Amino acid sequence: MEKFLQEVYYEVDKDKMDELKKSDNNNSWSVDHALSFDEMKDLGVDVLPEKIGLLPERKKRERSGKNEDFIYNDLAACEAREYEESQKCKLIKSEQFIYRQKLKALNISKDVFSTLSDEMVLGVFNYFSHEDLKVTAQVSRRFRRLAYDESLWPRIDLASKSLSSNSLAYIMKRGVKILRLKEAKVHSPVWSKQLGLRMSDFSSKIEYLDMSYCLISTEDLTIFLSKCENLKKLSLESCELSVEVCSEIAKNRDLNTLNLAMVEGLDLKGLELICASCKRLESINVAWTKLSKEAVNMFVDSITSEISSLNLSGLQYSLNDDQLATLTKRCPNIKELDISDCLEITSSSLSMIADHLPNIKSLSISRCYKIDPKVLLNTMEKFSSLRSLNAFRQIGNQEARDLETNYNLLRVNKEYFSTISRPTVGLRRTSIWLVKCRE
Repeated sequence: MEKFLQEVYYEVDKDKMDELKKSDNNNSWSVDHALSFDEMKDLGVDVLPEKIGLLPERKKRERSGKNEDFIYNDLAACEAREYEESQKCKLIKSEQFIYRQKLKALNISKDVFSTLSDEMVLGVFNYFSHEDLKVTAQVSRRFRRLAYDESLWPRIDLASKSLSSNSLAYIMKRGVKILRLKEAKVHSPVWSKQLGLRMSDFSSKIEYLDMSYCLISTEDLTIFLSKCENLKKLSLESCELSVEVCSEIAKNRDLNTLNLAMVEGLDLKGLELICASCKRLESINVAWTKLSKEAVNMFVDSITSEISSLNLSGLQYSLNDDQLATLTKRCPNIKELDISDCLEITSSSLSMIADHLPNIKSLSISRCYKIDPKVLLNTMEKFSSLRSLNAFRQIGNQEARDLETNYNLLRVNKEYFSTISRPTVGLRRTSIWLVKCRE
């Protein structure tokens, strides 16, 4: 109520008034009439507080030394007094107030990225990690479209991850070409029926796929590989296979590297499908697959003659000298051969290998106990191009040093594990087949 007990006066800052008049193009500064207090308020006028006067009643009380506020005990008298005092300052002259220009609101809603082309935004997003891209995709529709562009997802490493249903479908849709799923766990079903219907005509762009030691059912593996028809390198080490899985593998006509070491369920029919369709295979690993003699016979008769790296280790009683002779005659381009733990291989196979494989550089015959060490040492002269020999339990440390002394370029018993067709070698945990797969 105190504001109604004041005689209000307003003063004009003349210098400021003149400056604003000069800067205004509308020339609307002339005010001829007096304005009320409410009209001033509507115009955005500020009262000069230092020039506000005191009402007569307030002045009398200050002269008497009483500074406490004036209080009306009667409500009717109070309202009458308010109305009377408001009428006193109703009309105010134009010289008694100051003008202020209204500030323009800043346009903070403008998207800076809207001025950039998609190519430039993708260039910025290229420095983001995959986790950052997931967050960026939630900003806007345009950011979502660009954040999931194929150029930003060429390689994905999901080793040892637990993947829920539909996860692999969304990953493939991003256009990934290099995918590492080593030791990953894929929950069943690999994707729902509805999503499978929408993906009926879809084919992924995956070229390098590492599913070594992956926990996935044969049914889900079949469904997943049915969408992978552009594979060039594939590893299913220690996975469980079926004829249907082998049929899907055989659809990859450009497949050149296949790792099936220690798989379960590989039989004659499944291996026959792979050998009949994959004619561009250069490296294959079927170590410790428990193949039967019939399957090995079919394999040595059907495998492409262009094969250069071959791992047949662990075929203990399935591979013999006759089958190895057939293989070496059909495939003269073999440079890496591992027949370790093949207990039916004898010393006569050494001469066949030396005669029919002139370009062989790596030979592993560890624990082939029917090979005479003396015959091996005497036959080494025929292996002119050999650079690596692994004969554990066949050659002792002293014989190994003597061979390295006699043949300067030869390394003996240096490789404990075979690297044929395997995606990860040694400490290179961030790449598969020498191609980087991690950010």
